[in-house]
Amino acid sequence: MSYRRETLRWLDYCKYEYADTFCRLGEVLLSFSSGVLLLVTFGSSYWLEQKQAHSGLWQKCSSDCESLPLTTGPDAPAELLVARTFLCLALGAGMLAWVISIVGLLQHRARWLLIAAVCYATQAVVMILGLASYSKSFDGTSSPGWSYNVGWVACILCVLCTLYFVSVAVYRIKNPPPSGGRKDPKSYAPLAQFESTETDDENL
Repeated sequence: MSYRRETLRWLDYCKYEYADTFCRLGEVLLSFSSGVLLLVTFGSSYWLEQKQAHSGLWQKCSSDCESLPLTTGPDAPAELLVARTFLCLALGAGMLAWVISIVGLLQHRARWLLIAAVCYATQAVVMILGLASYSKSFDGTSSPGWSYNVGWVACILCVLCTLYFVSVAVYRIKNPPPSGGRKDPKSYAPLAQFESTETDDENL
């Protein structure tokens, strides 16, 4: 009976470790992908495309590129400033979410994952507001560029991050580590009791 019990404990530990590894992999991939896409859309200048020009949040390019003003004017309408503000907030929320998700990844605590989910949800909301406000810049002579479309993809990934981190946190709450904590795999090996017996015999 003791051997069978140790075997079941070892199998439970293996199942937990495999599930935990897949959770970590999903956390890293989603967080990294959403962060990279947000940085790309934030800094690129292809939000709006015209026949012989294109522009982004910070630059307008035709034959040469020039910086757009930081205040409202002919080249910087109000919707552009609103989009800048919301995208800066999204970038800050994304950086905070990344740091908190790394802490949750290392600490294996559900509360850190839930806090990261809140940060990603905030990032998604402000990105939606920023992208929606910038859409007022499009008219019959211009169309959305690839940077603008990448922004929506990053927003979708932020929503997926929110859902994923919530689900992982719930999983960790409902499936705590075997025996109440993460232990050395050797302590769950079915033959551990026999190894310890042999060691005691040798000491004698």
